[in-house]
Amino acid sequence: GGAAGPDNETIFKQLRSQGFPKGLIEQLLLNTKAIPLRIWIVDNSGSMTYDDGQCIIDDKTIRNGLKLVPCTRWKEIVETVQYHARLSGLLQAATIFRLLNDPGAAVGPQQFSIGVNGPASIDGEVHEAVAIMKRAMPISVTPLVRHMREICAQVKDMAPQLMKNGQKVAIIVATDGSPSDVDSKQQFVDVLKEFDDLPVYIVFRLCTDNSSVVDYYGDIDKQLESPVEVLDDFVAEAEEIVRVNPWLNYSLPLHRCRELGFYHQTFDLIDERRFLKDEIATFCSLLLGEKEMLGAPDPLGDFEGFLEHVNLVTVRDENGHQWNPIKKKVLPLINDRELRKSHGDAAAAGDGCCIVS
Repeated sequence: GGAAGPDNETIFKQLRSQGFPKGLIEQLLLNTKAIPLRIWIVDNSGSMTYDDGQCIIDDKTIRNGLKLVPCTRWKEIVETVQYHARLSGLLQAATIFRLLNDPGAAVGPQQFSIGVNGPASIDGEVHEAVAIMKRAMPISVTPLVRHMREICAQVKDMAPQLMKNGQKVAIIVATDGSPSDVDSKQQFVDVLKEFDDLPVYIVFRLCTDNSSVVDYYGDIDKQLESPVEVLDDFVAEAEEIVRVNPWLNYSLPLHRCRELGFYHQTFDLIDERRFLKDEIATFCSLLLGEKEMLGAPDPLGDFEGFLEHVNLVTVRDENGHQWNPIKKKVLPLINDRELRKSHGDAAAAGDGCCIVS
């Protein structure tokens, strides 16, 4: 497109073809306004050659079907970054990608961006980003702290304007390990604490199942005030969510939104605790669309009526059924049977208090 903003119709069509439900697309567009810049740090250190990664590919035999294929961590991150480069291009969402280590002149620049220089050059930038990621290979160590310090300085300059506009910068750190340029975890925490007063949202997208790395970042999350999300891969995240909210089909579009620094309070809690009825209603509006959920009965007064409405919307939306990473098949986004079990009349006696099993 020319100098005009993103064409919502094109965005809608593209994301619908990727399985996004209506509400999620609307939220994504709103979020792009709230987050005028995304900065990715892409870990291309040597350990990314380990083979505990997962690639997500389309299963052409069923609508909205997916397959998971084992691969290296690097392949997983390449696929993730290429996807988000294309998505940033589609949304015309300004995004900077920084490789942790210089990939070398033959590969391309260590830092590349999409949409920062206006819409006219976006197509070329997306093409370039995808090509650089394809050519780059994992090398060297994990100098995360240096990058975080540079980004911190950059955001500090932007902070007054961001705060005036009520906006944030999303920082997505795609990594498989702890930084190599500090002596201790505490030093890393101290660096991250410099973001506490800044309008940022930090996502650590972990490309490893290594429990010590997962615990390392989980522990860091607890020590920080600025909003931080620690994300595992698609299946591991789904497993975490199902533990507390088994009624939700954690579909790939949801995971993609969380990867790109989509921030919403309700979203943020989805893997942390069991949702109450009013939160389920909020979440369904975010997911399925506010307009679609307008006529729904209040779940606090008429839970059964609310579930019927959700079912109706899910059936009406061609993307209301998505591939479920736990059950490995295409299922409704919202499982009403599970909701009846956890929040229906039989369970109502326990609603609003903590159920300890």
